[in-house]
Amino acid sequence: MNELIAYQLIRQLDVVTPPLALLHLPEDLAQHDELYFLMGDKRVRPEGRLHLGSQVPMDPATTAIFDFLPDRLLSKVSNLSDFATMFVLDKWLHQTDSRQAVFIRNTHSRATSYLAHFIDHGKCFDGSSWELRDAPLHGLAVQKKAYSEINMRSLVEIALSKVENISEEDLLATAPAIPTVWFEQGDRECLEMLLSHLRQRQLTLPLLITRHLNHLGF
Repeated sequence: MNELIAYQLIRQLDVVTPPLALLHLPEDLAQHDELYFLMGDKRVRPEGRLHLGSQVPMDPATTAIFDFLPDRLLSKVSNLSDFATMFVLDKWLHQTDSRQAVFIRNTHSRATSYLAHFIDHGKCFDGSSWELRDAPLHGLAVQKKAYSEINMRSLVEIALSKVENISEEDLLATAPAIPTVWFEQGDRECLEMLLSHLRQRQLTLPLLITRHLNHLGF
């Protein structure tokens, strides 16, 4: 659920992120020994038939996809400003995992450039706990050099304005996209409460972001 909620909000902020798709898992494939989730050192078999998948942005057979760029190449990322927007969004959603992105080289330009696609939003709301807390060191990009390559203060202000424009109706509209079969008893009430807390958190987000920027020296 976290991925799907965060994805819809990311799209509203015009940040580049791969499309998501609902996947129907055939029973014969679900029973295959090679199909499992790796959680720490444990293999967990998928449950249910309906799952969420993130589409590969480009054909990896023809276009290289990098999960890391050397610091010296970060200035060649054409949408580096999205790191500032995701900084604000991750603080709003209390993303407790490191902010991740993959980079795809622009093959239609003579000059070398890359486009960052932001991925892996499952630890928003502190994962399964669905809590929103103040944690300056959580949700930062793996490559923190990206922040020093841009005017963080100015771009953060723009991002805050975009988040401020997300209405209560916009937040509530993220819920219908979640398949009914993913809800267990009490989940709908918890989701309504979470979305209500997100709405309230919008009001204090500018102050929270300022504290975090100061704490991190941006």
